[in-house]
Amino acid sequence: MGFRRGVQVVCLLAFWVLLGLAAYPLVPALPVDAFLRLDPAAAAVTMAAARAWIAAFLPAALLLAATFLLGRFFCSHVCPLGTTIDGCDRLLQPSRPRDAVRVPAGWHRGKYLVLAALVGGALLGVSLVYLAAPLPLATRLYALILRPVLQLAADAALSAAHPLADRWDWTWLAFAQVPSHRYALPWFTFLGSGLVLALGLRAPRLWCRALCPAGALLALCARRPVIRRTVSPACTACGLCRRRCPVGAIGEDPRQTRHAECIVCQTCVSVCPEKAVAFAASGGGDR
Repeated sequence: MGFRRGVQVVCLLAFWVLLGLAAYPLVPALPVDAFLRLDPAAAAVTMAAARAWIAAFLPAALLLAATFLLGRFFCSHVCPLGTTIDGCDRLLQPSRPRDAVRVPAGWHRGKYLVLAALVGGALLGVSLVYLAAPLPLATRLYALILRPVLQLAADAALSAAHPLADRWDWTWLAFAQVPSHRYALPWFTFLGSGLVLALGLRAPRLWCRALCPAGALLALCARRPVIRRTVSPACTACGLCRRRCPVGAIGEDPRQTRHAECIVCQTCVSVCPEKAVAFAASGGGDR
């Protein structure tokens, strides 16, 4: 397992743990909404609706600041929805050629329109951030998937403990129950999440490239990151990095990079036969 994949797994597991603790608060002092506070789109839209600075979204502000330095690392390493999309892309298209599918020019601008629509709606008093911000989407999706699993596991554990309760006269255990919950419009969540994941049938990470409002904010901060993709003179312009880039961030000249679209997955580093690509504090290969 590569470094990025390992970080993705750790972050996704942390997200699941916090989600479980939100349902069953065993550690009341733990900020179970830590991931939600990282979502820059949710932060921008919520504060636009409130017309005030909300201190709880300080992590999102720090993430944007880090993006000026490191680029869009959040999209490829931390975002649980991005990790889920990566997994579904591999499941939906296991036989897809390793070369990434190119999408029509200009599709990447769609995410800016989505962000503008969300912020504009918030300023008019209508907050629709739950429809498109990645972390609210991931939270609702996994709440619908994991909550029943946790409930079944807890019910099974209580059933297995009943003989002990009868033997030792533990009435508190004999009558213990796990509260069940109902969700409003679960079909809406599955439909929206299914659409996001199904976009992978067209191209890898198409949601992140064309529609994600958080990706739009991060892209605005990552136009010239301090640590960015650089290409040394050893490059032979074979074009392999351009073909393998999952988000189409490399131009026809493989020495050029659209840093706002680069998600710092470092696929180009791993596939370069000349080892000419690196991520460093340098202006080489900029565009």
